[in-house]
Amino acid sequence: MPDMKKLLLFMVSLCFLFVQQTHAFSWQKENAEINLRGAIRLSVNDDACGSACLGSWRSTDKADSLADTSSTYMSGNVSHVQVDGKYQLDQYMTATFKSEWKFNPAGQSEGNTFTDLDQFLGIETKFGKGSAGTRVTPYLQTGTRLDPFRRDALAARYFIDIQSALQHSTGKGRGRSTGILRYDSPEFFKMLSFQAFMGLDESSDNDHSFGGGLYYGNRQANGFVQYYNNNEPGDDAALKFGGKYTIGDTAFFGQYEFDFGLISLSENISSLSSATVNTAKGNNTFENNETTGADVWHLGVTQKVNKFLLIAQYGQRADSDKGRFPDDGHKAWVLGASFYLKKFLYVYTGYLQRVFNDLKTADRRLTLGATVTF
Repeated sequence: MPDMKKLLLFMVSLCFLFVQQTHAFSWQKENAEINLRGAIRLSVNDDACGSACLGSWRSTDKADSLADTSSTYMSGNVSHVQVDGKYQLDQYMTATFKSEWKFNPAGQSEGNTFTDLDQFLGIETKFGKGSAGTRVTPYLQTGTRLDPFRRDALAARYFIDIQSALQHSTGKGRGRSTGILRYDSPEFFKMLSFQAFMGLDESSDNDHSFGGGLYYGNRQANGFVQYYNNNEPGDDAALKFGGKYTIGDTAFFGQYEFDFGLISLSENISSLSSATVNTAKGNNTFENNETTGADVWHLGVTQKVNKFLLIAQYGQRADSDKGRFPDDGHKAWVLGASFYLKKFLYVYTGYLQRVFNDLKTADRRLTLGATVTF
């Protein structure tokens, strides 16, 4: 059963935000600005897992207790809170920072209640933005922009893998890179920018990851191409392109990811994986991978109808070449709808399903949830 004190706190937070009629809490003084932002998410999920998905689906935070094994449960992942800000050093330069943490208001945790996400310092000038610390790669960031459910219980990048695991997880060679040095250019013609990063390898061989790409965006359309190379010996890279096009209240979106080894490692389907070795966890320092070809693609559409947002997505992951198991790909889809009570508060419901190429029983989820952002 969910912790009733946490559930009461969630309800009080909703009431408080209704009264405040605000989206973020901000403090400003002279040349400084500090913001408190975040989201509290709760959902009631009914899962039917043909694979071993119940443990991972119950929580995207692996520290959460999995003592309760019921297929119907309440989840608060991925709720988060962050403090970010900036300080204008002079007319040419601004210092920035961000400290972001995730938590689960619906369940009990083993160890720390909060788990760190983005933690970085940065400098902004007219020549672009530089940052250092732990933060999302451009590869992950562009994928998040395409997921209408983002961090909710129907998120395509978490639960059905029609976006690869390079759209989440933290560590070297993961979607959120530790020890990252990242540069974001200014926008050219107010539409085009490029990104580049290097993820420092703190092991003895110093195989620093690197990547980057281009992003184009205006009010009607955006598009991107991103490359990620983990730089370990063996096949260890990925390339993707995608975008979104909006016509009135209808939006079409999608992306295609080419697996040159890095996706297979991030999905734990590499031949290097075993019952005791999980290549999807921790820092990716695995060497001599030969598994490739697990390309991932998806297409989706959203339709606004008054305060409703209707959502449909479909995608596939191809069978890998030289993977741990044959027929390790899958097909999956999501149907859902969100209803916005306020700009910062919505409820949603939907259904997702993942069907495996090796014909084992499909994974399914039916959910009802609510999210408040601030």
